[in-house]
Amino acid sequence: MLQKNPDEISKETKKIMDEVMPYTDRFVMREANNLSPCTPFENIYAMYQTVRKYGGY
Repeated sequence: MLQKNPDEISKETKKIMDEVMPYTDRFVMREANNLSPCTPFENIYAMYQTVRKYGGY
């Protein structure tokens, strides 16, 4: 999350969701507990926006 731009974060988030969601009905997508303090807020926001857009079962 630190070295990518928001578009890359969104694409990677969607890819992870597409790979995992067909196999479970209780998938929780979160940032890691070791998130760098220098991570751009825009990247974190991009991940959450992607989850909100595509995360429904």
